[in-house]
Amino acid sequence: MLPYSSLSFWEFDSFKGPWDFVIIGAGVTGLNAAIELKKQKPTLRVLVLEAKNTGAVASSRSAGFLCLGSPSEQWAQMDALGETAWMHWTAAKWAGIQRMLRLLGTKSMKYSRVKAYEIVPLPGAFRRSDVDIDRVVHDMKLLNERMQKVASQPLPFRSERKRKKVAEIPLPFPYYGNTLSLGTKQGWGMDATMALPIAFEGQVHPMILLHSLKRYATNLGIHILQGFPVASLGPVDRDLQEIYFDNQLIIKSKNIILCTNALTNNLVPQPQVIPQRGQILVSAPIPGGLPNRLKGNFHGDAGYLYYRNLGNDRLLLGGARNLDFQKEQSDQWAENPAITDQLTQYAHRVLGMKPEDLVWEQAWSGTMGFTATGVPHLQDMGGQRWLVAGMNGMGMALGPEMGRRVARWALAPGNIDPQKAGLLP
Repeated sequence: MLPYSSLSFWEFDSFKGPWDFVIIGAGVTGLNAAIELKKQKPTLRVLVLEAKNTGAVASSRSAGFLCLGSPSEQWAQMDALGETAWMHWTAAKWAGIQRMLRLLGTKSMKYSRVKAYEIVPLPGAFRRSDVDIDRVVHDMKLLNERMQKVASQPLPFRSERKRKKVAEIPLPFPYYGNTLSLGTKQGWGMDATMALPIAFEGQVHPMILLHSLKRYATNLGIHILQGFPVASLGPVDRDLQEIYFDNQLIIKSKNIILCTNALTNNLVPQPQVIPQRGQILVSAPIPGGLPNRLKGNFHGDAGYLYYRNLGNDRLLLGGARNLDFQKEQSDQWAENPAITDQLTQYAHRVLGMKPEDLVWEQAWSGTMGFTATGVPHLQDMGGQRWLVAGMNGMGMALGPEMGRRVARWALAPGNIDPQKAGLLP
């Protein structure tokens, strides 16, 4: 019997290679890496592979926030990373937001700038992180002073002159505002105590953003194949790197860039990326519309809770994976009933939503990639292979900048010392 393939000769011949670069993962990071490669060297043959037929594992399943983090989240990260590294990665997130706005514009990702707050409940079930809220409030001036320095941080592969030229939106100062008291008379629940204002955040439509990035990429001559899950990679010591699929079809490339985030462990043994599932609920249209107090971006519990409006009458509420870290350390999409219950109780007791008005119409989960250090992996893996993964829940902001960095490094590997180049703080 003849070997049978679901692909025609013409189809396979058009993408088998050899390519100059194959990027595995067509999320925000992978697409930005491909775009940067072609911008720097238009003659390159670049292919992007995505396992899913539509969307991406995390990018298209996020809550659609463009943000730098809430005050308590920032302090938690600063304590974990140290001030120097925290400042570096906060600047990288801001650079990523600027890159998306510059590449796509506002309409191409359905972007809108919105009011934003961190909502602080009473101590108890909805404050599971160990961040000291009293310290957060007391040291807000200090946090703002450090945020003011973020915009002046040097970025790798970008001169100061060019960096200033392309910054469309200055980082607002003060970034975090004075504490506001909350109460039931304003419609909040019994467990709500205060709100910490945030000067800049945006909302985007993740799928529209991804479609626009793909159009941008294809207009540059980048090839994108969706529905092609990579099974394994060939030996490192080859002039042409081999990429295998389940049916043993092989694509060959001079270079491979892995932008697989939470699924990185499926293809490389080290470094480990920790998958963490994020759960999101969306309400049915709320009678009378969503209250104005809940329109915008909102954060809670050091970033583990997040919510926003969808239009004028729906609430999107997600997170709470810190309720069950062990079970949520999974790349399998599923509901955790305990988290659904926690989110529902939060909506009632903190947000002040009446049980009769709040009906969950849709639920889904996505998989984020975390690292043990809280710092993304950005590595030369040897054998013309490169890795960027572990966005630690901030891929929508951090991914564009990390994609840019890995592309520039891969284009001149022999000339770059990653430490001296500022790739890592």
